[in-house]
Amino acid sequence: MFKLSHPKLLVIAVLLILLSASNTIAQKSLTKPEFINDTTSSFEMLTSRFKGRVIFVDFWASWCVPCRNELEKKKDTKAFADFAQKNNIVILYISDDRNEKDWKNYLSMNPLIGYHALTGSYLKSEIRSRFGVPKSIRHPELGTAFFIPRHMIVDKDGKIIDNNAGGQGNLKVYNQLKSLLAAD
Repeated sequence: MFKLSHPKLLVIAVLLILLSASNTIAQKSLTKPEFINDTTSSFEMLTSRFKGRVIFVDFWASWCVPCRNELEKKKDTKAFADFAQKNNIVILYISDDRNEKDWKNYLSMNPLIGYHALTGSYLKSEIRSRFGVPKSIRHPELGTAFFIPRHMIVDKDGKIIDNNAGGQGNLKVYNQLKSLLAAD
């Protein structure tokens, strides 16, 4: 057995502790957007960071007019952020922006409280294949499409409860989230 009194061993021990803690984001009160910079993540990797918490996922992009219309309803997004904060619900925004600068510019002008991830090529491909819908029923060879804005609700165990939920401010979404919280 060795002692941790050696400076290098102490540093290694601290790094191992920090590394193991980084896989899960602890309960945290947010007052501004929090960026997740891992662009190689899969959907499961993103949601597993919040294990033990209910997650509301909002897929969007700054170039998407319906997305902007929805996210710029300040009354709805503020009330939803307050509700989420009060009930320890994670709001995870996943943006399909092609340009990180456009994405961050939009968020600097519309600071959406929650966690933010930008899709990399792997995540974008996974989302489209896993959650997409056929572009044509008669011609499945045309592949799938993933339309935004789109919302999902994920339970504390990481199971997708609703993969086509309503947006922020939607009464059905509030009820679904309250129901998940009451199930504990």
